[in-house]
Amino acid sequence: MKHCTMLVAAGLLGLCGSGASNPAAQSPASAGRSSQSVASPTGGYPFEGDATGKALLNTLVRQAPGGPEFDESAFEYPIVGPDGCTTRETVIIAGASEHTLGSPCTALYPQWVSAWDVTVLVDPAEVDVAHMVPLEEAWYSGAWAWTAKQRRDFANDLSNSISLRVLTAATNAERRSSDPAHWWPPYSGAHCGYAAEWVWVKTRWNLSVAAPPGSTAPDPAP
Repeated sequence: MKHCTMLVAAGLLGLCGSGASNPAAQSPASAGRSSQSVASPTGGYPFEGDATGKALLNTLVRQAPGGPEFDESAFEYPIVGPDGCTTRETVIIAGASEHTLGSPCTALYPQWVSAWDVTVLVDPAEVDVAHMVPLEEAWYSGAWAWTAKQRRDFANDLSNSISLRVLTAATNAERRSSDPAHWWPPYSGAHCGYAAEWVWVKTRWNLSVAAPPGSTAPDPAP
């Protein structure tokens, strides 16, 4: 069972100064502290005012991962949108360099940039869509107690460019459900943004993080 540790994220965010680069132009969400509620999905990134990634991290509930056995089907991902395209197809089209459609839900002759491993993709078979906070990690961080609608909204969140993103299929398979205590993007230049975005999504959806007593953090930058 993998879970993000406060120590790893706080350490990297401290090294990153303000906590992130600026991969999206939105504003942060305000989150409640109830263990069974999620933040209203109206905000975005980067952090506004005096709030930094580290400050947001300090607002998160700290508790050990828990809940029943992970049930991926409980998230209902992907769903079909009003345009007839699935969430996954919508993210892939939005991330393509060329938005000309070969079919209603397929981009024609596009390229994709996988920022976490600095790879330009031209073969759709090599493209995948990653949840910033993987579904299994979210489940054990509190999503198991959510309503079906809350889990569906989390898994299919298209309101910002962080929650779901295009990634190399091989890198996504390597990452699986790992948190920042167990996996970092292959490209070290993406580490600061990755840590900040992880914290932002956790805050947005009021998901917990764990800080095991006496735990030590691996060096996030190889």
